[in-house]
Amino acid sequence: ILLNVGEKVQPNFIIWIVLAVLLIVSSILGALSLRSYVIIPAKTKKESKLLVRTQRYKDVMNIEAIVISSKSSGLAFYIKNYFFLDQNTKHLLSGFIHAIASISKEITTKEKLEELSNGSKLPRSLEKTIELDFKHFYFFICDYKELRIVFILKEKASERFRHLVNDLLQDLDLQLSKYTENWDGNLEIFDKLVPPTLNKFFELYYKEKFRLNQVKYINKIKREADLSKMELRILNIINVSIHSQEGFYLKEIVDTIKPGNMDKFIDALELLIRKKVIIPSLG
Repeated sequence: ILLNVGEKVQPNFIIWIVLAVLLIVSSILGALSLRSYVIIPAKTKKESKLLVRTQRYKDVMNIEAIVISSKSSGLAFYIKNYFFLDQNTKHLLSGFIHAIASISKEITTKEKLEELSNGSKLPRSLEKTIELDFKHFYFFICDYKELRIVFILKEKASERFRHLVNDLLQDLDLQLSKYTENWDGNLEIFDKLVPPTLNKFFELYYKEKFRLNQVKYINKIKREADLSKMELRILNIINVSIHSQEGFYLKEIVDTIKPGNMDKFIDALELLIRKKVIIPSLG
């Protein structure tokens, strides 16, 4: 009887190869699972928070004009315009206001016809929102009791914007109702009361001119605070752009950035405002 001793002592390489392949596959699957269930969700959550933070800036910059008027008469109590900055085109604003008044009157007439056809009166506190697309801009119209607010927007309103406008109108109603009920034509009280209320909901000062704080203060912040690369980049852009002027608009700075970095840039810009490195020119 012959025994093949060599076959008994030779290692089974197939088993080792299979084990090695299984180990590699399990490592790959583990890495993919880590990416799918930990890394990507964490990154997505971080990006979502960034979008929420920067939406505030986007909502403000989307506003071209604000008109607050009487719902029943269409008479404007307060007008704030950001669109027609050129003095030669100021007269065009009256055309917009006339269009708004016409639209307001048409909406009110339709509501009254609906009340008559239904045989019942609609509740006066009913909130009504209408959005009109005029190709190059949008009208966002919202009613609350006897107040009507009209926003002229560059783009369609965000969900955040819609919710804020509803809250804003209720607040304005509390502030203005006693003056609108028996209005004597005096606009000064509205010029005094409306801006602080608007600024509770929208950082409208973002649309005004800004400037850098004093050099001494900025150097102090640079030493004490950990300014990000993006924040330092913004400071460099501002230093280059304001050589020939006393101040700057935030939009001018943001417009220098490529769309892909827009949200991170806006977030860094707002951080500089909170740190008071950048301050309103009138502040």
